[in-house]
Amino acid sequence: MEEFQTIERAFELFRNQNCVGNQNCIFVAMKDYNHASNKIGVAAGVGGLLGAAISSQMGKKDAFQDMAYDGFLINKTENGLALIPLNAQGVMWTATTEKLMAYPACFFFRNDEIESIKIKNFALINSKIKSLKIKFKDGYTLYLIVRVKDKIISYHERNFAEFMNCYSNK
Repeated sequence: MEEFQTIERAFELFRNQNCVGNQNCIFVAMKDYNHASNKIGVAAGVGGLLGAAISSQMGKKDAFQDMAYDGFLINKTENGLALIPLNAQGVMWTATTEKLMAYPACFFFRNDEIESIKIKNFALINSKIKSLKIKFKDGYTLYLIVRVKDKIISYHERNFAEFMNCYSNK
């Protein structure tokens, strides 16, 4: 988690993968294990993740299904979305950024590859956690959850609020 704890470090991770733009909005999202399409890749293990890291040209559906990940460091740029896979160190009982480690891979999806992005409350009475649904034009949908505030990552709250403002009514 230290590798993306500050905005400077997070930006550097994306810059090293050539996934930055003139406008960058970086935040952390966790995998929503309640959706079946996310469960396919859970058992793939590190081998699948490393394979996905090596072949970033593979399709979105293949990339996400063939790797084990617990979340993503996301950068919304003017050209699209960049996602760096995150994996938990040890057992993670709740969705928290403390145990997450970034992998040396980045998937970039141009705006014209994304059909829709929807954000809503994860639970009816809890607005502190949001459900983030990213639907791609190839039919694959990525389901994530995002805490509105993160106690450890200072830039997260401001950037996620900016991201929500972009997609709140779309």
